[in-house]
Amino acid sequence: MEELRIPFTLKEAFVKYGAELEGFFKLNVDGSYMETSGVMGAADIIRNHLGQWISGFSSFIGPGNSLAVEIWGISFGLKLASCNRSGNHTFDG
Repeated sequence: MEELRIPFTLKEAFVKYGAELEGFFKLNVDGSYMETSGVMGAADIIRNHLGQWISGFSSFIGPGNSLAVEIWGISFGLKLASCNRSGNHTFDG
């Protein structure tokens, strides 16, 4: 059996949470689509002005495409925010 080697380079990245004003919450949305299998999934998270986790989810959605998964992610995220009734929200997709 042949050994499979995939060359890659690791890059270090610094991520900074953009703090919101007190009383505001940030909704982050991410969708993923696998072209080879045609399946998609999405994840959303709501954080407060201190960057603390308030609510979130991840979900396998099923067959679709790259545009559909982004729309699903936004839709689920807005539903999550409205169910949370946690105040004012900003959106980051």
